[in-house]
Amino acid sequence: IEVVKKASIQTIMITGDNKETAVSIARDLKLVDDPSDIVITSDKLNQMSDDDIKKIFPHIKVIARALPQDKSRLVDIAKSMNLVVGMTGDGVNDAPALKLADVGFSMGSGVEIAKEASDIVILDNNLKSIATSILYGRTTFKNIRKFIMFQLTINICAIALSVICPFIGVEMPVTVMQMLWINMIMDTLAGLAFSFEPPLKEYMKEKPKKKDEPIIIQPEDFRKSTVYLIDVYADASMTNANVHEEIRFISSKYMGLLKKGGSYFGSVGYGLEKLESILNTKNTGDVKNTYSDPYQRMDGKEVDVTVYDYTE
Repeated sequence: IEVVKKASIQTIMITGDNKETAVSIARDLKLVDDPSDIVITSDKLNQMSDDDIKKIFPHIKVIARALPQDKSRLVDIAKSMNLVVGMTGDGVNDAPALKLADVGFSMGSGVEIAKEASDIVILDNNLKSIATSILYGRTTFKNIRKFIMFQLTINICAIALSVICPFIGVEMPVTVMQMLWINMIMDTLAGLAFSFEPPLKEYMKEKPKKKDEPIIIQPEDFRKSTVYLIDVYADASMTNANVHEEIRFISSKYMGLLKKGGSYFGSVGYGLEKLESILNTKNTGDVKNTYSDPYQRMDGKEVDVTVYDYTE
């Protein structure tokens, strides 16, 4: 549940149990942990119009005493809001909702009708497997995007050379054999390299892609890059020279995290308020994520590094 939450994916528990039992389970799972979270019964849901449900949809966490048709209705409403909908189920009554959803997840212990109506069968009946499939889906998307950008870069350069060079007196800038080498050797090996890019847990801290998300990065996306703020709290024993050296050290340590998008701001000794005041002058947005990570300073002292994830 926590991993899916960090991935900005809303989870709704739809159950036939009574409201009190459903709330107790949801709290144990930390599915309900905010005053704005809504727990609603099927009877109450059926008294509401679709427009009314859309207004509270982002806050719905539990639907108790649910009927089979409630699942299909919720899928319809979510899709009308242009959301990508995944639905789980294991019974005959779940089949219509599994078929209607963008991605239907049936349980390995479920009936055959549910499995046939679904897109993916979860053999171990575990939500963690769904989270893993989301991670691999995001990884595949990123790898495809990397490969296409790589291919476009090479081929656009080759075309530009072939078109421009004859005008400046170079008849054949790239021979046929060289072009074959580029396409058959370089492109093939690069394609294999991108296909084996490992799934990174950091991908599950990003927001989901929209249905119409372009494969090729659009110019406006560069203005919406992610800014990672790294803050290691300093103490009186650190001099200014230590602080500057620490900034360089931590920037290199977290380069693997930071290179996935946008720019970064490494700091030592700043609190969140100070960082916010700095970023406000750069027209940055709100905090998307804040998490801590164990970190060993250059002087050997163990401290926690706080990573503030902003959208620029």
